[in-house]
Amino acid sequence: MDSRLICVLANDMIEGVMKDIPIADYPTPRTWCMKAQAAPNIPRGSMGMTGALRRILEDVASGKPQTSPVGIPGSDSEVTLGVCCQRLRPVGLVRDKNGSWSLSEEAEKWLSSKDDGYLAAVLCANTKYLGEILYLLQKPMKASMLQEIATTQYFMPWKKNSEVNRRTVWLRDLGLVVFHEHSLLYELTDAGRSFLKTIEVVFPESISEGELSDPLVYEASPWALSLCELEQEDLRSRKGSIGYYPGGKAELISTLTAYIAFFEAPRTREEVEAFSTANYGIKPSSARSFLNMLSGIGFVERASRNRYQATELAILWNKDANPLNMCCCLHKACMFVFEILHELKNRPKTKNDLSAASIVKYGFEKENGSEILKRIHFLQLAGLLRDHKADEFAITQAGEKLLESVSVQSVCESVDSSASDSIASTPVSCCEELLAELHLSSKDSSNHGRFERACAEAFKRLGFKSEWLGGSGKTDVLASTYSAAKYAYRITIDAKSTANGLVNESQLNFDTLVDHRKRHDAQFAIVVGCGFQGERVVSRAIKHKIVLIDVESLCKLIRLHEKTPLSAQDYKNLFEKYGLADLNVLDPARSRLVRSGVVLHAVMDCLASESNDEVIGGTLSVRELYVLLKARNRGLSPSIDEIENMLAFLSSPMINCVGKTKGEYYAIGSLNEASNKFAFYANACLAH
Repeated sequence: MDSRLICVLANDMIEGVMKDIPIADYPTPRTWCMKAQAAPNIPRGSMGMTGALRRILEDVASGKPQTSPVGIPGSDSEVTLGVCCQRLRPVGLVRDKNGSWSLSEEAEKWLSSKDDGYLAAVLCANTKYLGEILYLLQKPMKASMLQEIATTQYFMPWKKNSEVNRRTVWLRDLGLVVFHEHSLLYELTDAGRSFLKTIEVVFPESISEGELSDPLVYEASPWALSLCELEQEDLRSRKGSIGYYPGGKAELISTLTAYIAFFEAPRTREEVEAFSTANYGIKPSSARSFLNMLSGIGFVERASRNRYQATELAILWNKDANPLNMCCCLHKACMFVFEILHELKNRPKTKNDLSAASIVKYGFEKENGSEILKRIHFLQLAGLLRDHKADEFAITQAGEKLLESVSVQSVCESVDSSASDSIASTPVSCCEELLAELHLSSKDSSNHGRFERACAEAFKRLGFKSEWLGGSGKTDVLASTYSAAKYAYRITIDAKSTANGLVNESQLNFDTLVDHRKRHDAQFAIVVGCGFQGERVVSRAIKHKIVLIDVESLCKLIRLHEKTPLSAQDYKNLFEKYGLADLNVLDPARSRLVRSGVVLHAVMDCLASESNDEVIGGTLSVRELYVLLKARNRGLSPSIDEIENMLAFLSSPMINCVGKTKGEYYAIGSLNEASNKFAFYANACLAH
């Protein structure tokens, strides 16, 4: 349509129809943090956004089935009426009452008045960065400029222009903005300039202040807080996945309330599927997934073999549908809920930061950004965290207060190891920052050096002399042992960071990897990546004698090394098996080290406990120790050789924890004294 014609029509609207509803009756704008982040995404067709919206709302008013396609002329979209309602709800045009959609007061007022100016006011009052675009377009701008301002000044988490484009389409169809195809510039119409005077616009500086203030605050009910009084064992045994739920964040609470009301009477799986299709436009398989989610958080249970109904907990929550109480229910059932708040105590973090922390600190099996985002959505709805910048989240005052009243899972100190559990352990660093950096940098494909440096540090942690080389035509990292020349070896390490987290065959030049190994006179070559895709990558690695180590395996190595530090000669067994790294080959060496620690403790403890025996005078022969240890530690049963070797070590002049007289041994000090002496030598090794 000609831009001049659009301006004429828009002027007619301002001068004519817009007077139907006084400006004083325009809706009060929501606070920035409560506005919808997404503009309504409905089929446009040949009717334009306002025409399509009118048809959709008329269908809602007439009671048309929600499973019916909206059928907008000129659009091939098969989206249903129910789905359109879900997308319109966040901007206040429809209401959901127990799974049935109805028009809001604002929608009824617009339909009856045909005042598109009022509709524009409703959308601007309830949508982030819509009225603000009008303000910015007082000076013509391209979509890319609007996108940049959105992300850098308004902290919108948009990676692409789709949300900006959707807003400009609405504004164009409302006659407020015109697009110049020759220059790709958007500009306000005269109608847009007039309309701009009638609405409130949020400026970036006020957002910075406003976003720092907390959103709507809820109070947790006593019954909900009681769910969060959990022991560490209970916290560690929670399930990892929340699971699937239909719709987005804005519809989440209303969706849950509708389903729980539906489940107050026992329902068959077929009834659940029909209800889900009719009201939410989801497939039967998705309905079953949501049923599993509700069961997993304790909101739905079997009433019979094929019937399901709401639990007492669900009905209790549904009385007021408090989002904070919902978070308490989730925290009891699922890992890493209120733990997210704990992670945000010191500084804001990104979703990727939190995802890495879930693995490194709390025992998640693998990175799962969607699961982290689900938790963030629930916490946002409860007012416990807020958007900080484009990609960051921060804890609110309400979140900090809640942390004082709930139990959260302690940060893991080591990987599980049944063999090492028998050793009296002291807190050991998990190298949390390094492990998190490995996870994050492995997906930072725009900064390859970041991952390379992290890998260099990782191999230092494993006891190697590690040097970051980097640069074109060079190996990324060169690692070598501290062993004597006869036993020393070198490793060339190539660090591959990929945005999608998978390294495929096309990203690896095996001939170059072999060349790097030869150039540095290295015995082994390793590729480290977040993950590896395809069997061919593995087969080619085996052919070229390359070891592939994924980030999770490397992190596990570091965790294990912190507790049971193996030697470079032990790790040689890992590098001699090509293809995907098999950490199990290190189990024998780790078991030997763990057993040595157990034997040391058992020998010292036995000698110390017998030191006051007046009959034997506190001295024991090797065979007497053997008999006592065998009786005391049935699962251990150290051999004579193991006992003799340990006694030789403990009685050496430098250790001097055990004394020897006439072929018998005695404790010189307590276990604590022995521990202090070992700690002294450990610190001496680290002294500069």
